[in-house]
Amino acid sequence: MENSTPDAGLISAEHLRKIFFAFRDYVTGVTDPHKADQLARESYQTILRFFRNLNKFRLNEDGQLTIETEEISDNDLLAFSVWMQQYIREVQKIMIGLGEIQPEKITAALAQEIPDSPFFDYFREAAELTYE
Repeated sequence: MENSTPDAGLISAEHLRKIFFAFRDYVTGVTDPHKADQLARESYQTILRFFRNLNKFRLNEDGQLTIETEEISDNDLLAFSVWMQQYIREVQKIMIGLGEIQPEKITAALAQEIPDSPFFDYFREAAELTYE
């Protein structure tokens, strides 16, 4: 029987760092660098309460993302994906008219590196959930 669960082993910590910076660049483009960092931290704190795996991801004072492990589990990827979804939600609260956010467009520069990443599936699934 075929397993329909995405395989996080197909994505590395470095890929997740690049995805984060693509999202941060997107948010910076619609807000400003300070607000982008603030929203990244606020959304992180919101999701950390629900996904303890997120504590493997850390934002330092200058907005750099560090990841404690190079081996990304499905739970790590899920926590990261939900965080990115919450990050976008925080932006949508303050920026009316952004419309539907397509993560493939935000990460278009990474398309060759992460063409079929399970991140996209988790990101879409996270859109149906709310965390406050």
